[in-house]
Amino acid sequence: MKQNHMLRRLFAASVSAAIVVSLTPAANAAEPNPLNDYLTEFSQYWQAPSEPYDGTGAGGKVLNSKVLADNDRIIQAINQAAAIGATADSPTSQQRRALSDRDADKDVAHEFKDGFGPILGEYFEEGYNNGDLDKVKEVMESNGWSGNPSKEVNQYPRPYTQRDTWLPSKDYLTAGSNDMGDLSATLNIYQVPDAEGSDGKTHSASYPKNSYEGSFPSGHTNKAYSRGVVLATMIPQLAPEILARTSEAGNNRIVLGVHYPLDVMAGRIGGMASYATYWKANEAIVKEASAELQSYLSFRCKEDGYGDTLAQCISNTGADDDRGYSNDFTDIVSTEPVTDRTSALKAYRARMTYGFSQVGEAGQSFTAPDEAALLLSYAYPTLTNEQRNTVLSATAIDSGYAFDASSKGWQRIDLAKALSSKVTLDTQGEVINVEDAKAPEVVIASESSAANEQEQSHILPVIGAVTVIIAIIAIVTITATKRKRV
Repeated sequence: MKQNHMLRRLFAASVSAAIVVSLTPAANAAEPNPLNDYLTEFSQYWQAPSEPYDGTGAGGKVLNSKVLADNDRIIQAINQAAAIGATADSPTSQQRRALSDRDADKDVAHEFKDGFGPILGEYFEEGYNNGDLDKVKEVMESNGWSGNPSKEVNQYPRPYTQRDTWLPSKDYLTAGSNDMGDLSATLNIYQVPDAEGSDGKTHSASYPKNSYEGSFPSGHTNKAYSRGVVLATMIPQLAPEILARTSEAGNNRIVLGVHYPLDVMAGRIGGMASYATYWKANEAIVKEASAELQSYLSFRCKEDGYGDTLAQCISNTGADDDRGYSNDFTDIVSTEPVTDRTSALKAYRARMTYGFSQVGEAGQSFTAPDEAALLLSYAYPTLTNEQRNTVLSATAIDSGYAFDASSKGWQRIDLAKALSSKVTLDTQGEVINVEDAKAPEVVIASESSAANEQEQSHILPVIGAVTVIIAIIAIVTITATKRKRV
């Protein structure tokens, strides 16, 4: 075993040495944190309480009862569904999973290994923890914006607090006076006791500790996505599974009752955007990490007889199908168990909007945010950024959902779908079709196929017009015949 570990280290080192490194800013260099700029729409739903937070400042106020009422309804439904069968001494398996995710910083590999499936997940966990994936670890743990500046601006009470008197102050926690409008001052939240998580270690949901900290946005979700997106973009063959697991980590904040769905949606936006920004500033490090992850997993697969390439290994182990990431936890949002690629894509998309109604205008055109095309670099290395933006547009959700107005496009990006599509180009390089696929793929339509498609686009309207004319002539003829008989 020790000899195999040494061989893997030597192999990874040889691959890394072959990578051409260019000078880029340090991975931990201070970078601006624009997260709150992407989330300003929340100020249309809630007016934050004002300092001083001793009970003498102005209280908070609900500005949009419909959106925030849905926020309350959805969190209670998910939290209560996860609590069915729980006792004070024995949390449910979903709650145990949520407790482990709460302390993901202490064991990052445990949170994400399931996205690779059982076999590749074991490889990933071993490599991450024993030093074989140090460059991947550096990227995953160096990127990501803090959610705290946005929390301090929005100061929305946690779901399990007395919300009408809540203040973001440890000393004056219940001295406020918030106008909750039609919303209930307290919610029916099941608080999970300290218990053993899915990792076999004891965890706490930290309800008292977090009670005087604002809820919006979810920092744990923000961090989960800034890490999960790293893996999904580097191994796009398993992007739907990895991202479905990432969305589960965000959803688990709702399971514990410490965050609302809007908090989690905001965290997804922040995680994606922050990694894209990091990538642009640290492209050489990301390139090294990607090569390290691909080569390490390929080596482990070949070593164990699962195939000579990573693609063969993924196929042979069923990691992209019914032997990969699975999850039988269901609720009013994610209504089907995750059992394969199709259900993983559904779960991810459902948690993009959490069943909220659109608050803005539907049917608007999509404009990809800056740096977003980078996230498709390894899935479609031969495409230009303009072509990748077309893929993002073709796979994006509709406009008008919460945070669409302020997120500069990030809310609408269905990254799981965008990273697992077959992209067809015409002979001029224009994207003419984007469809679901087993793995990301780019094909060039033949000249005859492209010509046929173009010809059909001209012929079909003509055929339709001719059909209408024939129908009119038939009606006139029948009518005339009847008149003659009369």
